[in-house]
Amino acid sequence: MKNIIYSLVLLLIPLILTNYCNSFNWGVEDFVIAGLLIFSCLSAVSYIKEKFSNQNKTIAIILLIIFFMLIWIELAVGVFGLPFAGS
Repeated sequence: MKNIIYSLVLLLIPLILTNYCNSFNWGVEDFVIAGLLIFSCLSAVSYIKEKFSNQNKTIAIILLIIFFMLIWIELAVGVFGLPFAGS
C-alpha cells in the first residue's frame, strides 16, 4: 500500500511541472507508464529488503536502480534505439 502512495507522491512532480511549464508536456499515457515503472521499482526494492542479506541487498538495489534508470532514459530519449523508445 505504501508503494502506491510513494508512487503517487512522486508523480505529483511531473503533474505540477506539466501544468506550469510549457516545455514539460506529459500525457496520460506518460503518467501511466511512469507510475507503473516507479511502482514496480519500489515493489522490487521492498522485496529485496525482505529476502536478501545485507551485502547482497546493497548490490541488488544498486543494480535495480541502474536498470530503472536505463529504462527511464530509453523511454525518455531513445539512447539505445529500442522499439519502445520515446523519441
